[in-house]
Amino acid sequence: MRRVCWLHVSDFHFKAEDDPDRRQVLAALLRDVKRLCQEDGIRISPKKSITMRPDFVFITGDVAFSAKEDEYRAAGEYMPTLWASCGWHELHEAAARSLSE
Repeated sequence: MRRVCWLHVSDFHFKAEDDPDRRQVLAALLRDVKRLCQEDGIRISPKKSITMRPDFVFITGDVAFSAKEDEYRAAGEYMPTLWASCGWHELHEAAARSLSE
């Protein structure tokens, strides 16, 4: 039976204003995730040389800092296809209204 491997990252807390440090960190993270998925894989055993490439990458919870629409737009610049998993910050009243429309 084939094993399924996933990578889970969370709590990005995107803000609308541009931040050069954030851009640099996110670019490095995305580069590493792409490398793990396509080339190196993730070492799953420190004692054995076993690596797996993620089949799925989950980005969950608190994508936005305060659930404002422009913060989700900022997140979309880095994550063009976004399946939402709500975190505390996404439970903001404005976000709840837009999700119900």
